[in-house]
Amino acid sequence: MRDKGRGPAKAVCLLLLSALVVLACPQMADASVPKSEAAPVRPPTYTPPGNAIVSPTFPAYFSVADKSAGMSYDKNGIPMVAYYGVLKYNPVTIEEVALFDYNQWKAYGSTTAKLTFFQLADWLVDNQTSDGLWLYNFAFQEQPVPWWSGMAQGVGISVLVRAYSQTLKPAYQLAAANALATFTRPTSRRGVTSNDNGTWYEEYLPPDHLHVLNGMIFAMMGLLDYSQEFHDSLSSSLWSTGATTLVNNLHRFDTGKWSYYDCAKRVASIDYHKLHIFLLGTMYSLTGMHTFNDYRARFQAYLGNG
Repeated sequence: MRDKGRGPAKAVCLLLLSALVVLACPQMADASVPKSEAAPVRPPTYTPPGNAIVSPTFPAYFSVADKSAGMSYDKNGIPMVAYYGVLKYNPVTIEEVALFDYNQWKAYGSTTAKLTFFQLADWLVDNQTSDGLWLYNFAFQEQPVPWWSGMAQGVGISVLVRAYSQTLKPAYQLAAANALATFTRPTSRRGVTSNDNGTWYEEYLPPDHLHVLNGMIFAMMGLLDYSQEFHDSLSSSLWSTGATTLVNNLHRFDTGKWSYYDCAKRVASIDYHKLHIFLLGTMYSLTGMHTFNDYRARFQAYLGNG
């Protein structure tokens, strides 16, 4: 998710396997359209890289850079982020901290991390709307107030599925199912989907940041977690639909010399370009769909253009 506001950037950077820090802005050009591929009906087993933190139950899609730098908390210990000098609740930040603490608990047996993880999972249950959303109750760029995010919905599902797997508490499963339902509704009906040469899971509401690549993939990881925990056909189908949409549209993120952040042709920073490379490699390992690896290799080669 892109850093928001003029205040401090998100303290937790839950990228896949690395924190990235350099800036670049290459020139733009055209790219060719790849052939369509069919996504597998069920996601395959994923073996994470050796330097990832792995829980006994779930693969570690996420690796945490740092959760402490500049982090603010409310009186109950819930993370907050400053926007234009005012502290606000950002659901994705809360979810990222929760996943960080889950991994700390599972990898190192930290009881403090365990308590924090469930505290944040409970926050997600308590602050979900009746139709399954976690709302952003502050203005940001062109977003309406309140607004919601497909990335927040997907990462929230990842948190709740882990909480359920450890407790079998029905409230966690119900909240995850309610969040999953938002992937069946368009943004115009308080959902997170749009249609444009396939079905997209939108990080932002239109017209802002059309089809954000990293936000789409992060959202899909929640679908994968849900399908594997509950052997659920809907989430599995949504995962496959999203994967097919991506392979049929990856050419739209290729400038010919770099990657675009979204389909509105905003050129990615080097942080996001490198994130795209790893996310595409992860999608290839999860699906076996060669278009992901083709664009991973192409974007990797572009790093020499900076």
